[in-house]
Amino acid sequence: MSLKFCKTCGTLYDDDSTACPKCAAKALEQDGSDLAYDKDMNKAEAERLRKISWLQLIIGVPALIGVIYLMGYLIKLFTA
Repeated sequence: MSLKFCKTCGTLYDDDSTACPKCAAKALEQDGSDLAYDKDMNKAEAERLRKISWLQLIIGVPALIGVIYLMGYLIKLFTA
C-alpha cells in the first residue's frame, strides 16, 4: 500500500484512487453539483428532521450522563 501526493492541494491519498479526492470534491462543488445527502427531501422536511436531531442530542446526551451517574450512585450505595 502506497500513498500518492497531490501537487495541487498537498493531500496524501490512497494509491487505488485515480484522482485526489479533495480536488475531485472541489471540482464537483465548482460545477454546481449537489453533494448533500438529503437532496431527495424538500426543504421543510429536511429542516424538521434537523430540528428533531438537535433536540434528541440536547436531551439525550445529558440523560445518558445522568444515567451513568445514577448507576455509579446506586453501586456506591449498595456496596457500602
